[in-house]
Amino acid sequence: MGIEVVYDLDVPISTLPISDQKIVNLIGNLLSNSLDACEEWQKARNQAPLLTVQFYKRSGLYLLLCKNNSLPIPSPILDGLFQTYGKSTKGEAHEGLGTKIIKDIVEEHQGFLDFVHKDEEFEVKIKILAIQ
Repeated sequence: MGIEVVYDLDVPISTLPISDQKIVNLIGNLLSNSLDACEEWQKARNQAPLLTVQFYKRSGLYLLLCKNNSLPIPSPILDGLFQTYGKSTKGEAHEGLGTKIIKDIVEEHQGFLDFVHKDEEFEVKIKILAIQ
């Protein structure tokens, strides 16, 4: 699709203190959402989008960052993005369930989730305690 993807992994993602199934759900939903946003941005801007995934361990925390180009997202959708399902930027055929799955997995493991959408770039930052 012409999307430039950069993986910057200091440690294997499998070191997260989360079951393999939940790691796949977490990473799968993050990447799926990011790729969809990049594809929409590419069609609208006619430029090559960038998707970056970073994972590292610092000061007893695992940090997972996912950053991608993104078209503007309406405030009502941003306000509830990781809170409930049913809000999606992908149109009628999507439930917006992926962001809820991401948040549920992070909360289940006493983690922290933050996101920023600025200047047509969307970034999700997830922090999970290394010792559980």
